[in-house]
Amino acid sequence: MHCYVYLIQCHVNRRQDYIKIGISYKPENRLAELQVACPMELRLVLTMKYETQKGAADAEARLHDVYDELHVRGEWYESPVRKHIERVMANYRLASKDGHRKYVVKTEQMIKGLQGCGN
Repeated sequence: MHCYVYLIQCHVNRRQDYIKIGISYKPENRLAELQVACPMELRLVLTMKYETQKGAADAEARLHDVYDELHVRGEWYESPVRKHIERVMANYRLASKDGHRKYVVKTEQMIKGLQGCGN
């Protein structure tokens, strides 16, 4: 079964958003679980598909490391993370019917694309 790295956006106001970087076998279900406990609207804005849970976990850990300076709490980061990841992943974009961006990527590609980022 495929596993995904996902970015979920929490929109607070015009000037402030947060992004959660996580992994799940079913990102849409994870969004629904998180939405129950959050008073702000959450949106699934990006998914990256991996063949294994380990591949997704490795990429998630790398993203957490790269964006450590933007870390807020848990797996939540300040919003510039989303725009940067979208730029790095632009070569891997697939069509999306439901408004969020989907990617198929290998861990090595993700790490190579992120080298030197986050500073």
